Amino acid sequence: MPPVKDLLFKDAYVDAARTKVLERITLLSDGSINYVIELYDTALKETISKLKQSDRLVRVRDTVLNRKTSEFRVAIDKEAAEQSRLLAGKKALKEKFMEKFGELKEKFKNAGEKIRGLERERAALEKEKTALEEKRVATALRHLKEVNRLRDSRSYKVTHERVRVQTATIVKSNHHFAKGRDHEKPRGDFETARSLQSQAFGTKKCLEALKESGIDIPQETIDLFAE
Repeated sequence: MPPVKDLLFKDAYVDAARTKVLERITLLSDGSINYVIELYDTALKETISKLKQSDRLVRVRDTVLNRKTSEFRVAIDKEAAEQSRLLAGKKALKEKFMEKFGELKEKFKNAGEKIRGLERERAALEKEKTALEEKRVATALRHLKEVNRLRDSRSYKVTHERVRVQTATIVKSNHHFAKGRDHEKPRGDFETARSLQSQAFGTKKCLEALKESGIDIPQETIDLFAE
């Protein structure tokens, strides 16, 4: 039996024990003991009722806890599956990206080689263009010098021919004029003037014909015989 101090109804128990010692034979002692027993029985029933209520609460809590645990487990499994799906998607995207990156890297490499090749070709073309331009300029200068030389030579020849023709024409004209004057001295002034005019007209026609043939004869020289 536990110590008296640990009993639930220790005061009642002490009173009952004292009464039983003093009055062992009387019915009062039996009533006190019965009272204590009744108290313990009532307390025990209340305790049992509370235990049953607690057990029901525990079962309800366990049910709720199990349901929540199951829901949490389902949510966790669902989240884990979603994470696995996302990780798999990211992995697939990464692999696809790396594949595309490799293709683009190869294309950029090929494009870079092509660009460098085109730059080399352009540099070669620029060099060739510069050489051709220099050659063209040199050729043009040679042609220009040749043209100037030919032009100067032709101008000299034309000038020389013109002077020669003019000189010959003047000499011839003077000869004809002198001959005419000598021949026409006996004639009168009118006949002399008419003869000179006719000779001047003929000389003018001769000079015009020479000019039309390509000989450069100044117009003022021709006009001298028109006055």
